[in-house]
Amino acid sequence: MPAGLRHPRVIAGIACMAALLILPAASVAKRHPPPPGPGTDTVTAAGDNLILDDYGSVDIEVDAHSGPSGEDPGGHVSFVAGQILPISGPVTCLNVSGNTALMTVSPTGSFVELALVRVVDNGGSGLDRFEYIWAPPPMQISGDCHVDWPQLFGGPLIGRAVVSDVDPPRSFPTSKRQCKRGGYKRFGFKSKRLCIRYVKRHRHDGSRR
Repeated sequence: MPAGLRHPRVIAGIACMAALLILPAASVAKRHPPPPGPGTDTVTAAGDNLILDDYGSVDIEVDAHSGPSGEDPGGHVSFVAGQILPISGPVTCLNVSGNTALMTVSPTGSFVELALVRVVDNGGSGLDRFEYIWAPPPMQISGDCHVDWPQLFGGPLIGRAVVSDVDPPRSFPTSKRQCKRGGYKRFGFKSKRLCIRYVKRHRHDGSRR
């Protein structure tokens, strides 16, 4: 290294510049985590409710995900309820079934303690739906997103909602005995013969039982 660059102040300056170049990249990575991988339930939505009355929402943004059985929920939801109350926060529970997703959101910086959101993917063209209900104290909404609410606000969505429901990992038989007495149905086989053939082909069962 040239003598001029070995000066302590020069070395410190170079270190600071390197840190400034690294920090923005790390900050961006933290703000925008990598998308979930395959085998993940995902829900996205954007737009406004069709009917903008006292209960319709605008500036809807949904980006939620979880495992196929609702494990490890994550993501973020934001919308302006009734066009006046901003609700924004992380997804704390997600339940995806077919084209419908039910999730709970814990708003930040709001007197709202919890919000329940339902998103329905009907293929777009104004048929998708975004519905919600929020819970100010002391009103209680279950944080379990498997408990639906009788009536939600909102309705048809001018925009697009996409709900992806993946199947849980499929289990497979490890013995011929598991295929008998109708057991083949539990593994998705159409007959006992096909189930046993699978066991033989994959050599999971060393016996002849």
